[in-house]
Amino acid sequence: TVRRKLHNTIQELKGNIRVFCRVRPLLGEELLGNNGEINHMNFPDEEHKILELERLAEVSLSESTLGGNRKGNGKYEFGFDRVFGPATTQFEVFDEISQLVQSALDGYNVCIFAYGQTGSGKTFTMEGPSVVDDENRGVISRGVLQIFSSTRDLVDKGWQYEFEGSFLEIYNETIRDLLGNQEGAKHEIKIANNDVTVTNLTTVQITSEDQITDLLKLASKNRAVG
Repeated sequence: TVRRKLHNTIQELKGNIRVFCRVRPLLGEELLGNNGEINHMNFPDEEHKILELERLAEVSLSESTLGGNRKGNGKYEFGFDRVFGPATTQFEVFDEISQLVQSALDGYNVCIFAYGQTGSGKTFTMEGPSVVDDENRGVISRGVLQIFSSTRDLVDKGWQYEFEGSFLEIYNETIRDLLGNQEGAKHEIKIANNDVTVTNLTTVQITSEDQITDLLKLASKNRAVG
């Protein structure tokens, strides 16, 4: 349809690969210093695409360290497709990527993932808090709600949709099926006809939002720890 073409042309113009940066607020003991403010980080542009890091204090390095002693302030700018500051809400994050969920419904391949060190806020962004409330729902939960809401409207217009899901992790260079119970099952990545599949991976028919929540809990329980 015309709507589908125009929508996904706009998404392509925004970039087939986009990198967002989210800065979480200070937590716990971090709030005790600097009056609870992040003084070394600035967001200088109104378009929210620049993150500026500033070295405020004198930094003394040992003579054996490359670069010797360094003094004075230094500013470093990093550009992203979008920067989310510490006050950004879960709604604002999802609003930026919700159009990609529509692209998935239109038949395009979409991948959204979070990357960062332990404690940086990946789980909160993607899943929300352990006790979910509407305000703090994560990207996954909001995406699922959007998918089922959109498809209900389309079903009323005569469309038919079927959903299925699977969960896997790659741990120590080994693919692990997080929904399966086949001990020793071998999983390989296969690429054919522009389609990527994983062999012997458990696939579950999805019929409701609550079912996905239960599958997420099961997958999390079966993840490797280490």
